[in-house]
Amino acid sequence: MKIRLKHLLSCAVVVSMFSLTSCKVVESESASLRLSVKGVPSDEIKSVYYDDAVRSAEGFHIARERDHPFFANLQMQVKPDGFFKDFFGYIQYKSNGKAYVSAPLYLPDGGGKLVMALDKGGDRWGFKGMYAKENDFMAKNSALLFPSVEWSDEFGVFKAHLDSLDSRIVVVLAEEGKDLDKDFLARLQKELKYSRDYTMLRYPKAHAYFTKKEMKHLPSYERAEAFTKAFSANALATIDYRYYTEMCDYIKQQAVYKEMGKAKAEGVPFSYYKAMMDYAMETYTDKMVRRKMLSRAILSYLSGAGVDDYIKDIYMDFQEKYGVVENSALAKKYGKVAQLAPGNNAPNFTGRDASGKEVSLSDFKGKLVYIDVWATWCGPCRQEIPHLKTLEEKNHSNEEVVFMSVSIDEDADEDKWKDMIEEKELKGVQLRVSGGFNAKIVKQYQIQGIPRFMLIGKDGKIVDVSAPRPSSGEEIQELLNKNT
Repeated sequence: MKIRLKHLLSCAVVVSMFSLTSCKVVESESASLRLSVKGVPSDEIKSVYYDDAVRSAEGFHIARERDHPFFANLQMQVKPDGFFKDFFGYIQYKSNGKAYVSAPLYLPDGGGKLVMALDKGGDRWGFKGMYAKENDFMAKNSALLFPSVEWSDEFGVFKAHLDSLDSRIVVVLAEEGKDLDKDFLARLQKELKYSRDYTMLRYPKAHAYFTKKEMKHLPSYERAEAFTKAFSANALATIDYRYYTEMCDYIKQQAVYKEMGKAKAEGVPFSYYKAMMDYAMETYTDKMVRRKMLSRAILSYLSGAGVDDYIKDIYMDFQEKYGVVENSALAKKYGKVAQLAPGNNAPNFTGRDASGKEVSLSDFKGKLVYIDVWATWCGPCRQEIPHLKTLEEKNHSNEEVVFMSVSIDEDADEDKWKDMIEEKELKGVQLRVSGGFNAKIVKQYQIQGIPRFMLIGKDGKIVDVSAPRPSSGEEIQELLNKNT
């Protein structure tokens, strides 16, 4: 399967690029960047993301220009904190009103305006304004600069493909880079190197995922592990913060997976998000780095496990030591997730079944509702289906329990969803909501990745918005028994 180098190997929103905390540590002047997008309706622009060290708590704001449906403005207040100079990113938009595609984007720090517009064919961007030539260069050479890779290739073939790309990039830069901004070229070459290093770091696990053949880490993994643990804020001047955090996140994830496998083999309880949080607290000692990495870990915990006594104590301690800006991403996330604590009213939502009939969560008040938020394209979601069917069968005679599956497949994939219902003989209440990760239920329940399982009590109040998966076996069965 071919996947862009920048794309993550998971069924999740790209949290790391949206959820950086703004804290009371470094004050500086802010500059305003304005990006105007022509040729795509503003309601079909999904998101803009970029190196996450350069953003305000709000990020980009999308608004129509003079109510013109094909002219959207995206504005951002840039608040430097010493970790970056300029950045690369992507804008996602719908192609011909269907699937989302991405376009690379370069927006240097310092303020200014850039206008990008689709050509009549709808498959090529044109630019005017600041750094138009640089953005034109990336648009023209996007497939070369940010290519797809075949993770299932054997290592020799995989590396040869990357080496070939590197050689072609050298030629293109020599031929077309003469009139481009020198800082841009230096930044681009560094970005490409980082992307290459990170791709090589991820290859063994990605290869194993697609081929089902385990592969040992490359020597670069041990070097990266040592690098992330010894890192200090003084080194941030020589490396991009985003690159470093991506490396840290990957190393942390692999360490936690190792512990999870050990716990599973020994048959002892294991909390993935708590282990991720513990790793962050134990690993980073430099104050500035620790602040940044703990804020990311807290956001990850809130997204995956919600608010509990464990994270409440950590959040309060973090707030006391480092300060949390009232309007920051972390403060907002904590406030929203706190509303989803057990005992609070479960937000109502509505979906449509395969026949097109509207069905709401509130229709099942008086029943215990076990909800599975999923999508047909999500591998981990599909892996849970056999376990979910077993759980449903086990509770078939219990009329107090309702099993509800809510697909977030896009409208274009509705037939795929219907086909899978028949193919897999899916039971229970089968619903679909429009909007993908922008669907109402996703926003209401702060869902950052799928599958997400939730349990709503017979009184319509939240039992657990991050409930055990069907594959947990007795753990989820005990929770169902406890609440019926």
